[in-house]
Amino acid sequence: RKSINTLEQVIDLEKAPSWLREVAKAARENLLVATFAKGHPLKCLTAQAYTYISGDPIIYLCDMYFDETAEGRMQILLHEAFHLSGEAD
Repeated sequence: RKSINTLEQVIDLEKAPSWLREVAKAARENLLVATFAKGHPLKCLTAQAYTYISGDPIIYLCDMYFDETAEGRMQILLHEAFHLSGEAD
């Protein structure tokens, strides 16, 4: 898989709801900053994506993430963004 650095590389924003297009716009304007990276194989045994509440704002994507529907991938990204705001499950 190629390196993933922007939200646009993960989802089709033209088909996305308006709120997600706003998130992407904020990210482009550096109002929201997150990096996407390939997840660690051991963490990805049971996860589609993950992040750490403390540390750099990185969302790690696992292979199972890419098996999801577009809507499922959006929900996963929103869930992980929630964690980046400091909230636990």
